[in-house]
Amino acid sequence: MLSTECLIFLLCAASASISQTDWDLEDKIYVEVSSASYEKAIATAQELVSNNKSTVVRDAVKLLMHNKVRNSMEFAYKVWQSGNTEIVKKQFPVAFETILGGDYVNFIDYEYGKALKLGYKTDRNAERTAYGDKYERISNIVAWRLLPFWEDGRLFFKILNKEYNEYLKLDTIINHAGDHRAFAGSSPSDAAYHWYLHPVDFLDRTLFFVYNRQYRQALKLSRQTGLDRDYNVVGHNGDAINDLDIHAWSVSSL
Repeated sequence: MLSTECLIFLLCAASASISQTDWDLEDKIYVEVSSASYEKAIATAQELVSNNKSTVVRDAVKLLMHNKVRNSMEFAYKVWQSGNTEIVKKQFPVAFETILGGDYVNFIDYEYGKALKLGYKTDRNAERTAYGDKYERISNIVAWRLLPFWEDGRLFFKILNKEYNEYLKLDTIINHAGDHRAFAGSSPSDAAYHWYLHPVDFLDRTLFFVYNRQYRQALKLSRQTGLDRDYNVVGHNGDAINDLDIHAWSVSSL
């Protein structure tokens, strides 16, 4: 008969083996997503969920976001499109379901807590300027829908404002710092109207860098204000990924 000490040792060894296996599977998903092997990652996630190891998927997603791996957004989209919407709903932060489910959302900047909105006046090109609003949270001027499409192996979005039925874009004109101003127009036919989201996990908060496809600039609030004293929204001319306070946004349903 085995001694009590031997039994304890064997139980601990078995527990360590199980934990190591979970770590290996988490690493497997991490590598598959990082290398854009989405079909393999979906198959791995499905197998884990069917084997009651869904927390491994959740931990892998959290690690991807913590390490600022952009592909976590593409992975969520591919999982959603494959029909495994429950995996996104249960194993990804709620913002992913909100975005992919087609809900109208708020974009709230991390630094000032201002909501992305459009001004009520149009310029000579019949376009509206984008601003950050400190107080508004529920009206249509701060409501946006993200319309996803897949192109060149990447996920992009057109970002549609509910009030004016216009699409967010960056203008060709730059300021003294090389930042492109954000406007909205009604003809989203070029890459200036296309955006991609880069999710990150920061202190257990889900945040996003919102990058313009054409200019590769991340949205931020400038220190310049409009007529109603709201901050203008611009694309940042420079590295944004390591300056989260200024360039990150939360995305939540209205």
